[in-house]
Amino acid sequence: MGSNPIARSISSFLVNGSPGGVILKTLSLLFFLAIPSLAGCHYYEEYRVMKTKADLQAEQAELMKAYRLCLSKYQDEPPKAKEICSPYTQTLREIEVRRQSSR
Repeated sequence: MGSNPIARSISSFLVNGSPGGVILKTLSLLFFLAIPSLAGCHYYEEYRVMKTKADLQAEQAELMKAYRLCLSKYQDEPPKAKEICSPYTQTLREIEVRRQSSR
């Protein structure tokens, strides 16, 4: 019967390798793998901020387009235009407030 491969590798480690050397090599490998990933975290955060700003600008542009379309549709009836198009102005104000507060 064959022996357990895990037990074989542990016994081989105990016979051939020193625990301190293996631990040191493992820690140094983890250190060199972790350093580049930490730098990547900074760039990912920067990317997320830039993407959020771009998304807000795109949302604002779409709302402005819809608002102008609404105004042109009801240009002959200003009171009705004010009533129907008011959600656009409110949302645009909220976006502007969010932008000002994030600065």
